[in-house]
Amino acid sequence: ASTLALASGNLSSTLHHYPLGYAAIAAPFTNLTEVHPFYLVNLLAFIGACHVFTKICGVFSIDKIVAVFLFVFSIFADALIFQQFTTPWSTTPVVLYVYVILYITIRENVPELPSVVGVAAVAAVLIVTRPSDIIVVLPAGLALIWRLFNAFGAKRALLFLAAGAAT
Repeated sequence: ASTLALASGNLSSTLHHYPLGYAAIAAPFTNLTEVHPFYLVNLLAFIGACHVFTKICGVFSIDKIVAVFLFVFSIFADALIFQQFTTPWSTTPVVLYVYVILYITIRENVPELPSVVGVAAVAAVLIVTRPSDIIVVLPAGLALIWRLFNAFGAKRALLFLAAGAAT
């Protein structure tokens, strides 16, 4: 109901039981399928999450084929996990957001400004989609902040963080 309401421009609080970012993910697809507008979103996010997972595995020198197998097997091996990817909810996009944050955080020894801004932007999308899930990536964010302070000192690290927060 929230997604359909947002797609039609109705912002009545009686129709929105989730953060608006949640409904905004699928609102553009209500014309394709009103019944389950999250299916296309979930499919694209599933493919994106698999791609980013292979990138994370690449950081640890794991072959792409093995990484894809691990990703798919880990989802299909457990019925509860599989259900989270097939039920039209926001679980699948959140998995993509978390993987993107983790990948950006671990891919470089010395974080650069685009990485900090990227993490901040994806974290902002995560917050407006499912605010409680920010706790999942909090350790990665703290690790990134620690690396910023170690690499650049307090003044430049605070500038990077301010730039990231401004996104």
